[in-house]
Amino acid sequence: MLRKLYAGKHESTALAYENEIHQQRYKDGTSIEDHFNSFRLLVAQYRAVGGTMSDVSVVLAMLRTFNDSATYKGIIATIRVSAK
Repeated sequence: MLRKLYAGKHESTALAYENEIHQQRYKDGTSIEDHFNSFRLLVAQYRAVGGTMSDVSVVLAMLRTFNDSATYKGIIATIRVSAK
């Protein structure tokens, strides 16, 4: 009984972190270092509660955080090209 209750709570926590990872967006004016650190913390918390995300998926999710930022489109293009 407790195992089922804990597992359910664990899964909902992982889902909440996963949603937060995919909804995070870069805010103009924020330092890249702070943005990366915040994102890495979310991924670490997600993995700590049993969530699984490949490194490639983490990088893709991070790149998506910059979608609305004209300032960093050049950085995204550079990262994409260098990843090939």
